[in-house]
Amino acid sequence: MKIHFERIIHFLYNYFRSLDRIGIIWYVGIIYVVFLLFTTFRFTVLDHEFYAAKAKDQQTMILKNPASRGSIFSSEDSLHGAFGVSTNLGNLAIDPSQTGSRDKLLSFLTDIVFEEFCRNTSECLENMSSYLREDFTTRTDMTVTEMKEKIKFHIMTKMDAPIESVEVMNALNEDIIQRISTWQEPSLYFVSNNLYINPTKVQNREELIARLSLALGKTREELLPKFEIRKKRHLEIIRKMSVSTRDTITKRMNTEKLAIASKQLSKEDSIYYFLKIEDNLVRYYPEQNIGSQIIGFVDGEGV
Repeated sequence: MKIHFERIIHFLYNYFRSLDRIGIIWYVGIIYVVFLLFTTFRFTVLDHEFYAAKAKDQQTMILKNPASRGSIFSSEDSLHGAFGVSTNLGNLAIDPSQTGSRDKLLSFLTDIVFEEFCRNTSECLENMSSYLREDFTTRTDMTVTEMKEKIKFHIMTKMDAPIESVEVMNALNEDIIQRISTWQEPSLYFVSNNLYINPTKVQNREELIARLSLALGKTREELLPKFEIRKKRHLEIIRKMSVSTRDTITKRMNTEKLAIASKQLSKEDSIYYFLKIEDNLVRYYPEQNIGSQIIGFVDGEGV
């Protein structure tokens, strides 16, 4: 057997050695085509489910488009006013991963947040206590400079913080939930019957991947991306901002957009690409509860 194998190797060696340049190129081409066919077969058949799921995660997203319910007016013979109107207050958000001037962005956001919540000075400390999650209501010596420094630090901390919640798998049954719960793993938690992970709290990644692989029936390659520590690409700054605040932000965005287009401002020195204004339609009732038995009534969240 060994002698037979050596004869085959010797024959192939002499055969390829006797080939001219055209013959060598021809065989290299055949090997390359076979390699391409095998790779295509592996991607489309053997590993189809893995790459299909990966493509879906990267290329698709769910967007909820808010719908305006229109306005409801009273008759000309009664109040001559509106019972219900839809108002787009809008949310201010940023994408911290974009290119631009972080210093300018932090300065702009600090001023915007302060103006939004401290426009009415009598409610400033209460509003900022809620926004910064720190009690300032007893502070009578708080200066504007100190407040702005706290706002700036709060926003900067949230910008630099990585994503701490990644969905691992949804719609789990009770048996799997109870099994994973007994691990008492600090990086794992459940929301309803959906499993989430905080990648920043993972201590032994390979061990946890192996345990999850057995419990969930997923491969290591499927679970590994869930453990990646990634930067935020969406950070909400103000929810339901006032019309004046929205106008200020829109004006700044339009100004910088034109300046960048005309080469008067570089992308690296701007904040335009950071900023996002998202629609947030809310229902407003100018006459309060008048006519609520007929037109219905919802709160600011549409409930």
